[in-house]
Amino acid sequence: MACRLGCAVIVAASLFSPAFARADDTPLSADQMALATQVVQAFGIQQVADAAMDGLRMVLVQSLAARNNQPQDKVAGIVDAVLVPDLKALEPQFVASVADSYGHAFTTDELQQILTFYQTPTGVKLAALIPSLTQQMVVAGHAWIQQAATQVLQADEGKLSAQGLSTQ
Repeated sequence: MACRLGCAVIVAASLFSPAFARADDTPLSADQMALATQVVQAFGIQQVADAAMDGLRMVLVQSLAARNNQPQDKVAGIVDAVLVPDLKALEPQFVASVADSYGHAFTTDELQQILTFYQTPTGVKLAALIPSLTQQMVVAGHAWIQQAATQVLQADEGKLSAQGLSTQ
């Protein structure tokens, strides 16, 4: 259970840290940052942040409830009152960090083209579907990982055994 709580904290730190690792640390102009922020808002960065927050909240509630032998509903109230406001206060850093990454990855002209696309009916539809499609990709990825790992471990059990490793 400690790993789940620790992992949740690491995920939160990585999602809401003020900077992503990139080679170019040159500050963006105010206009570039504003345009990049419009782009990430157009594709639904707030939905991404909200979904991450919901997942983190759930893990924190479950982990703290188990660790403290308390009912989840009681712990949820405490998490909502104590932790969630502080986490929510960090969301603007996450949005700014993502916008900064986009601002460094694309030229001003490219950002404008992306924003224009997201303002079309197809772009609006894509932005609306991104959370659902992302969730479907995560589910598909987890299923594939489990299936692939099982298949490879079974197929290569003899090779692992020869190297002194057991899959049992």
